[in-house]
Amino acid sequence: MEDFIRALKEEALPGIWSRGVQLSRSPKSIEQLGALAQNSISGELKFKIQTTERMVAFQVTLWPDDGDSHCNCGSKIEPCHHIVAVALAYQSGQIEKPELRVGATLTYSWILDQKQNPPVLSLKREIVSNEGR
Repeated sequence: MEDFIRALKEEALPGIWSRGVQLSRSPKSIEQLGALAQNSISGELKFKIQTTERMVAFQVTLWPDDGDSHCNCGSKIEPCHHIVAVALAYQSGQIEKPELRVGATLTYSWILDQKQNPPVLSLKREIVSNEGR
């Protein structure tokens, strides 16, 4: 995770980094999504972050092993301050881990198959139980 944070700091504009650091100091506004850590696909970490920018929380996805991230805020600048805030709060252990849920959870994810011409976007729906997928 340290390499990921270092890369984020190098990529982020100084003002974006500062806003992210400031936002990371409010860890109660950041929540990790997903019931079980072992269910994360290829090191994928999903979060929601509530800010004063809008009523609906933004969703941030981090792939620290791949050095990649995504936020649905629509910012033209990457990484945005939401990504910086989530990564810093996660690294420092400020984000509470999601509670173990009883039963199952229905999850959705988009899959882009670029091998086909034209590329095909499909929706994957799966039920995740406490035992795994």
